[in-house]
Amino acid sequence: MVVGTVNRELQAQAQVQVQREIRERHQISDAQLNELVRSAGLKFSVARVRVFRLIEAAGASGLNAQDAYCALHAKGTPVSLGTVARVMRDLESLALLHCREDAEVLVGGATRKLVFRLPQ
Repeated sequence: MVVGTVNRELQAQAQVQVQREIRERHQISDAQLNELVRSAGLKFSVARVRVFRLIEAAGASGLNAQDAYCALHAKGTPVSLGTVARVMRDLESLALLHCREDAEVLVGGATRKLVFRLPQ
């Protein structure tokens, strides 16, 4: 039980450090991303890195899963829309991304979309 508590405390400290670095430089290294993802028990994958870098490049406007999926395919990254959405949620749970809900008016009614961006 003590080991689990220590691991959670170390993970929380790593998240605070990464959050601080993101706020200061709005940039995180692949090594830091790898460490944080693995400390949360997730696999460090090409998809996670590319989705994070894509949202990082999008700036304050952020991206939704569909736009990120299209951009990744345009760059030659073979990944499914479901994978992109899961990666975005995983990165949000690690406090690396912030999610906001935007309403989009389409022909035939309104729909909602979730937009992910770096925390500010």
